[in-house]
This record gives sequence, C-alpha cells and structure tokens, in this order.
Amino acid sequence: MITEPTTQSYAGKIASTWQKAALSIIEAGQYLLEAEDHLAPDQYRALTLHLVEEVGMSASTISKLRRIALNPVLTSPDNVPKLPPSYATLYRMAQVEETQLQAAFEDDTISTDTQLKEVETAFFKKPKKTKPSITPPTVTITFRGDLSNVSGERLQALRVAMDDLKFDMQVNVKERPQ
Repeated sequence: MITEPTTQSYAGKIASTWQKAALSIIEAGQYLLEAEDHLAPDQYRALTLHLVEEVGMSASTISKLRRIALNPVLTSPDNVPKLPPSYATLYRMAQVEETQLQAAFEDDTISTDTQLKEVETAFFKKPKKTKPSITPPTVTITFRGDLSNVSGERLQALRVAMDDLKFDMQVNVKERPQ
C-alpha cells in the first residue's frame, strides 16, 4: 500500500536536508584539517592549489572553513542542528568567545534562521569610543624582487598563510626595489 505524501513528511525531509548544509560546511573544514595533518606539506599545498584552481574555492574560503572546523562550540553535536546554513555566518560565529557563543546556543539566540547581521549585532557591537583605539600589530613582509620565479603552489601557500595572519594583525606586503 502506497501512502500519500503529507505536509509532515515533506517538512521532515526539508528540515533534515536544511540541517545538512551546516554539517557539510563543518565536514569540509574537518577534511581540510585532516588533510593538513596527514599529508606532507607540499601535498597539502597542492591540495589547496587544486581547490582554488579546479574547484573554485578561494584561499579565504579554505581558511574560513578551517577556522569553523576548529571551533568546539560550533562542532558540538548538540549545537550542529541549530546552526545556520551559511559558512560566512558560521565563520563570524567562530570568532566569538567560546563561553559567550555556547550561552547563545543555550538561550536560543542562535538558530537555523540566524543571519550574519544578527551575529554582528549580538556579538560585535562597537562601543562608543571613549579612549583612543589600540592599533593591531603590523607585520611588513618585503620580498627581494619580483615573484615571477616562485611557483604558483608556493605563492598560494603564502596567500593562505597571510590570510590567516590578517585575523590577528595588519599585514603589509611590499616588493623591495632591486
């Protein structure tokens, strides 16, 4: 006997598929971390280069996926069903202090409907400036000439590393004149 589809059966299918999006984002980041642990450095660089050139991921996306996968609050099995299906939103949530983020899950501030702008408002409100702000440390990287003789794989690895540094400090890259 074949049963007729119901609103409830479709709702269940849609809800479970929707929740898989956030889990897929976390899994992609976890695969990147796993690959980094198990592959030789040149193999990992080749992997990231392949992802950029052949799959269409940016180095920035790779870095964000890794950061999401490293966050124990976002990857907690209790919290995954509540995650929004946006890697940009998850990445911004990964920047929130862990106890504050966990509290937001527990009081239902975060749900599958949470948008990036809501994360910004809830966790990254900029207080009115009463004191001069402290500027982040600056790193200046100077190269000994043009980079035309450097392989694309090595340049890509450098870009990924510099993207990671940009989270914690200002990075200036300059070419030293010959």
